[in-house]
Formats: sequence, C-alpha cells, structure tokens
Amino acid sequence: MNRQLQEKGGLYAKNGKIFDVEVKIKKFAENRVFVIVEDITRLKQLEIELYDAKLKFRTLGENSTVGVYIVQKEKIIYANARFAEIFGYKPYELVNNPISFVDTIISEDCKAVVRKNIYARYSGEIDFVNYEVTGKKKDGTPNHIEFSGGRAVIDGEPTIIGTMIDITKRWQNEEVLKQYEANLQTIMETTDVAYALLDKNLKVTAFNQMAVEFVKDHYNHILITGDQLKDYFPAERLPQFLDSVDKVLKGNNINYEIDYPQPDGSLLWYYVRMFPITNNTKEIFGLMLALSNITERKIAEDSLHAAYKKIQNQINSIKEMAWKQSHLIRSPLANLKGLISLLKEEPSDKEILKNIYAELDRLDNVIIDLADDASNHDL
Repeated sequence: MNRQLQEKGGLYAKNGKIFDVEVKIKKFAENRVFVIVEDITRLKQLEIELYDAKLKFRTLGENSTVGVYIVQKEKIIYANARFAEIFGYKPYELVNNPISFVDTIISEDCKAVVRKNIYARYSGEIDFVNYEVTGKKKDGTPNHIEFSGGRAVIDGEPTIIGTMIDITKRWQNEEVLKQYEANLQTIMETTDVAYALLDKNLKVTAFNQMAVEFVKDHYNHILITGDQLKDYFPAERLPQFLDSVDKVLKGNNINYEIDYPQPDGSLLWYYVRMFPITNNTKEIFGLMLALSNITERKIAEDSLHAAYKKIQNQINSIKEMAWKQSHLIRSPLANLKGLISLLKEEPSDKEILKNIYAELDRLDNVIIDLADDASNHDL
C-alpha cells in the first residue's frame, strides 16, 4: 500500500487536489491493520525551499571575488575557494579542521584581537565588526587581511558569517604614504582608493583623482588644494569626523564603514581609514584619509546573510511542523496501544472497547484535519 501511494504521488483531497502523505501501517491480531496517514505537503515544500536557499548561498559564496566564511566555536564550517586561496590552502584543509582557525591563519601578535572580536559577537555585545589584522599563510609568510562579519544564531549556536579580503598590497602602499616619500603621487594615482592628505588644520594639501570624483559625487564640490575639508563636510557627520581626527593626530589609526544614500534609494558603502603622517623625527604634521568603495562586498554580505537567514527559518519551520504532526498523531496512537494491551487481558471489558473507539475517532479527525489543511494550502 505504501509503495502504491508513492507511485500515485499522494492522496486526493476533497477539492480534487493531490497532496503528499507519509503512510505507516501496523498489523494487529486477526489480520487487521492500523493505518496512519500523515500530511507532509508543507514539509515537502519547506524541504524544496531549504534546498533552494542552500544552493543560493553556495552559489553566492563560490562565485564571490572575496573570501566568504562561516565560523562556529573558532572552527570554520564553511569557506569558499577565494578565502582558502588567500592563505595558500584548499577549502577542505580549513573547513572542519579540529585546530582553531585563529591558530592556523592568524599571526601570533593578532590572535588576541581576533578572539576579542569573535567573542564580542558570540556574546551579543556587538552584531557586526570590520577590522584589519596580519594573517599567516600556509608557507608561513605573513599577509594583511581585512575581516568583515556579523553575528547569527544557527541551530542555537552563535555563528559568524562574513567576508575577508587580502589588503597586503594596499597596506604596503600606505606604509610608504605614511613616510611621505617622493613617490607619493605615483602611488596615489595608481590605485582605486580615494586618498586625501590633510594638515593639522584639515586643509587639503594633496589628493588623487579618486578623491576628486568622490567629493564631486557626494559633496557636489570640486576639490582643490587648500580646501578646508570641514567647510563642505556633511553637518550631521562632522562631529564624528572631528572626533576621529583628534584621535588620529594623537597617533591612532581609525577605520569605520559609512554609507551614502543615492537618489534611487540604494546605498553606496565606503570603508574609511585615517592614519597620521609623520616626518623624519616622528612628529605628526597631518593625516591621510583613505576611502575604499565596498558596495559590492556589502551587497554580497547582505545576500549571504539573507540566504542563510532563510535557511534557518526553513529549518525551524520544518522542526516545528514535524513536532506538531508527530504530537497530533502519536497522542491518540499511544492511547490506543495502551488500551489494546488492556483489552487483551480483559476481552469482555466494554469500557475499554468504548475508549478504543473514541481514540480511533479522535485519530480519524486528526487525519481529516490534516487533509483539509493540505487542500487549503496554496502551493
């Protein structure tokens, strides 16, 4: 019977629609059988949606030009090819490795920073963080990387889903910029990062073409040497900017992400870095402002988080449905099994027989309700 139902694709509801079922058959004495029919229409649909969500997540990850990772308990449970490649590994060498990824791909002097950022998200202290550290490649050579990731909860376990890029070349260029060497202009004009050099009074002393385009696009101003940056800086963002400048002029490096709303309602995202510029005697005489367009990366991150959130929602729906259906079916079935055992001992007990019929009616009503749900469910 079970095989026949599978071949037909399910049962017919009252309105003529076919719905998927799971049939369980139990044999009783005197060649009688007890049949349990469970509606799994919604469960099947959720499984399809779950598969589609997982496929979307993996497609996004594997086609991404940035490293994509998922971490639980300092273990990488997913890494795309680009993530592994940046450190000289294959994905299978990093995924589910019993050794903490912090000890595997992070330099010794940066492990504490990475762990601090990890557990701040695990604990819920923060939801998202972006930071730069020194990594460690498979052959032992260092590289410079930028992590960006947010907090999620998967199967009750705190999880980090994020992206990572290799910034080694950019880091090397900016080390030269910090020293303000003669080839400053060459470096500034051969990069896709917007750079502007400011003195202590925030007057613009040097900049590249990317900075010109940024100021024109977002501030509607043509950047020239000698400009006072705060004169055309957005008023609502000026206090945060001035606070950051104060920290930089005291010798600190500052970085953060910022968005710029567009007329069509979309957002352009930039990663902002500010660091002090010193002379030969280590005296700070200005600061460098660098802006990298990270819109593509943010879109990828949002898509990854949305896909994984959908996966989690589908898993929760499947669990909830399985529990409800199992509970509804098993309750009268458990009672029936107990009553039948009693009936074997007292075959003439009419009260037991009456209760058995009552439980059978209850089970019948449950199955009818499940069938009605299936007929009303719009696939």
